[in-house]
Amino acid sequence: MQDVKDKNQNEKASGGFATRLLLAVASGFCIVLFQNCGADFVTMDSDKLSSLGNFICSGDHKTDFSKTYYPFFRTNCASCHTSNAPVNFAQPSLDASFIEFEKTQIDKIRQYALNPNHGSGAGGPEHEAAIDGAAASYASCKDVGGGSAAISARTAALAMTATTTAALRTIDLDSQMQMGAGSFGGAKLHFQVRTDVVSGMQVYYIIRPSLQTVSSGIVIKGIHIRINGTLIETATTFTGVNKTFNPGTAGLTGQTPNGNLSLGTSVIEVPGGVVATDTVQFEFETLKVQ
Repeated sequence: MQDVKDKNQNEKASGGFATRLLLAVASGFCIVLFQNCGADFVTMDSDKLSSLGNFICSGDHKTDFSKTYYPFFRTNCASCHTSNAPVNFAQPSLDASFIEFEKTQIDKIRQYALNPNHGSGAGGPEHEAAIDGAAASYASCKDVGGGSAAISARTAALAMTATTTAALRTIDLDSQMQMGAGSFGGAKLHFQVRTDVVSGMQVYYIIRPSLQTVSSGIVIKGIHIRINGTLIETATTFTGVNKTFNPGTAGLTGQTPNGNLSLGTSVIEVPGGVVATDTVQFEFETLKVQ
């Protein structure tokens, strides 16, 4: 009887030791596995996460473009779509390529990328996974960052030639569009601009934009600003604009206020700005004939 009791006690002791050993090993494993959750934990950056198949939006669409469409363009389209083609989104310059990309319809990109007769065989169905992956990743960033709104129209770059005195500038929407060109019935966008140097930095003041219509009514919504081709994420003064104007609406600053888009002023700092060459562009979520 004592032998049986001793055997049971030995088994319990052995079982207890095995349990403690298992817990110790598991604890050690957990410590090794999760030690990065301590003070010295370093998170993966977006490039590393993207390499695992999880695309991370940056909040800057040019950066997102550089990681989605641009590698595809440089690999498959650079033999044609550089400085010698009408659509130059595969240039060595990322900045220049992004500007051209924004002028191009996404569905057209896919259409030609999958067409085996396009570009002497540069296109083809074998590109479907790559182009659809780029499209899905880039589209997922549409609502990320201050420049997330879908843009339907953009004016051509206009030299501001600003001085310290506010001066009127005019953009003809029928002839000075970079994107979304069409017939706007003689409509013109007016605004005032002046400049100053604040703490050694060039600052521009975009003042009271207004719309002058002639033969057509115009619907205009969501105005964003680019300086030297770069979207100014902080220039949100006019993003809430949502107006419709009938034909024959005066919009010149100082005249009847019926064409006013906003009475506000957008203040924009431009590091390294050069008054003689700096340009401004207005882009619109909606700009269309009524």
